[in-house]
Amino acid sequence: MALDANAVGDSMVELDRFARLNILALRKICKKVDKVSSNGDSAKTWLEERLEKEGFSSPPALDALLSLLSDVHSLLRQRRDEESNGGKPRADAAGPWRPPTEFERSTDKYWVKPEDVPAVMVKILRQIPVLIMHRPPAGATRESTASLLLQTQAKEAQGGANEPGDAIHGTVSSLYLDSPELSLYHERIVRGEGARLYRLRWYGLSAGEEDVVFVERKTHRGQRWTGSQSSKERFPLEALAVGALLRGACDIDEQVARMVARGRLREEQARATRELGADIQAEVVRLRLQPTVRTVYRRCAFQRADSNAVRVTIDSGLSLVRERSAGEDGGWCYPLDALLGCGDVIHFPFTVLEVKLQCETPQWVEALLATGLLTPANKFSKYLTGCASFFPRKVRVRPSWLDEPTLVAALGLKACCSASGDSLEGAVTARPVDPKTIFALERTFIQWISVGVLLFSIGLALMDTGAGGRTKSVGYAVLASASALVIYALLNFYRRASKLARRDTSGYVDEFGPAILVAMLIAASVTYMCVEHVSSNGTSGSDDDLDTLSDLLNTTALREAATKLEDAKLSLEGLKDVLPDTLLINSLLVAADIQAPGDRLAIINALMKSRNARSNAHSWLESRAVLGYSSASAGANSRAA
Repeated sequence: MALDANAVGDSMVELDRFARLNILALRKICKKVDKVSSNGDSAKTWLEERLEKEGFSSPPALDALLSLLSDVHSLLRQRRDEESNGGKPRADAAGPWRPPTEFERSTDKYWVKPEDVPAVMVKILRQIPVLIMHRPPAGATRESTASLLLQTQAKEAQGGANEPGDAIHGTVSSLYLDSPELSLYHERIVRGEGARLYRLRWYGLSAGEEDVVFVERKTHRGQRWTGSQSSKERFPLEALAVGALLRGACDIDEQVARMVARGRLREEQARATRELGADIQAEVVRLRLQPTVRTVYRRCAFQRADSNAVRVTIDSGLSLVRERSAGEDGGWCYPLDALLGCGDVIHFPFTVLEVKLQCETPQWVEALLATGLLTPANKFSKYLTGCASFFPRKVRVRPSWLDEPTLVAALGLKACCSASGDSLEGAVTARPVDPKTIFALERTFIQWISVGVLLFSIGLALMDTGAGGRTKSVGYAVLASASALVIYALLNFYRRASKLARRDTSGYVDEFGPAILVAMLIAASVTYMCVEHVSSNGTSGSDDDLDTLSDLLNTTALREAATKLEDAKLSLEGLKDVLPDTLLINSLLVAADIQAPGDRLAIINALMKSRNARSNAHSWLESRAVLGYSSASAGANSRAA
């Protein structure tokens, strides 16, 4: 049965393509007829009037079929779940779905060509059902597939029209608020932490005085690597009270009580709604928010009635309307039935598909993306598009997707802007961040770390010179400077990464960092050279070193070696003058009849230590095996000396 249902869905897609192809052919034929006709009648006008009367040519022509197909797939999924659970029914919600007042989720947006929308809808409803407001989910009352089909046939026999609750498309109107300077727009386009968006939403083209309008606040939460998600809060309000809310004079307590009495709000939600309403009204007044852009579209939602984990919406027929700042008649929005100018309405050429998740991405969503029917529209926003199109002189940064050739031609930005005297030339396009830019930022950070490692090495070398406590203090100072440099580089890295994520185009130049870095390197290098110079010259030929050598020779172990040095008339000052020729010193000690290798090594080490070169002497002695020279070669060297 599942295969039969899939085949029916494929047939619906082919039917829609066939109807679209024939309508296109008829329009082209009428266009040719109008070119050669001379009777004054327009064949194109006649065709459009006839098409309006035909059901298959209207946008919701497949709504009834898609709704029925969705119910069939829902019953099939329920049957499979019952079989997997041993015949027990799934614990679905028995009542209609009700939207939550507050939730967090991640959203990915895509563009779909209008001709591909039926194919996308058929693929989606095979996984999750079409969500119809105020209607119980299919199978919630244990209806069979046969009874569902009989009910649909009965509705068609009575006039061929479904009940309002069976329509899978609903008109959604959203009125976005912003300050005269578009401050919320500029915060939103750079996606700064905590950037907020305020809007009024109602269902239908116009809101009557008794209709319910939802006041919403959307908050952007960080980036994807932080693990946080954006949130949306909203509360219901009578349309009659919206004007007072915008002026800061709305009685929130009274409105909440009226919503509870009308059943629009539960009693346990009243307290949180009062706090949210008071908070939003205060921000509207503080930020001087006013109506700016309105969007109108037909929405079809796909979602299980008992879960908000996965939600897919398809917004078709999107129109952007320039608002008139609370309207000329004193109302809070501009009446749509009034005459609108050339630049007051823009028809978006694509259908917008949004995938909203509170969980990991399901496999069927990834399979849908792999079909090629969806065009990724990263961070696309209806509001940002409307602001950049209607108010180009106030916009400093415009959305990156406005550079798409298809949108430039379809939206008619140049024509509308030239008609109104506006221009987009002064605005900077917020282009997507190139991954190469991120890699360049990381390379810059690594280069700063390399300089920090160099300073660390100089500091450790100063501490290891053995020249006294003052030199160690200088070494500690260099190490502290290196630590400060590394911390500064890390903070600068995160600052620039945040700017790249927000697509900020300014503030990347480091005015003081390079100068401080050069000064630190020069100071550390000069300090090291001065310490080395003072250490070398300060110990060469000093009386303290001679006293140390004399004390060494006066020890019991080297007293015999000291006597032999006196007999050979070799002074300590003379031996130090021979440095760094340790080979000659060793030969002189052998000639003085100091045969014990340990005695010669002790004397040479003491001499080299006075010149801060003990390690070099030790390495030379080991590599040349100076202590193993024969007495004959030593005697020859002695006679040569």
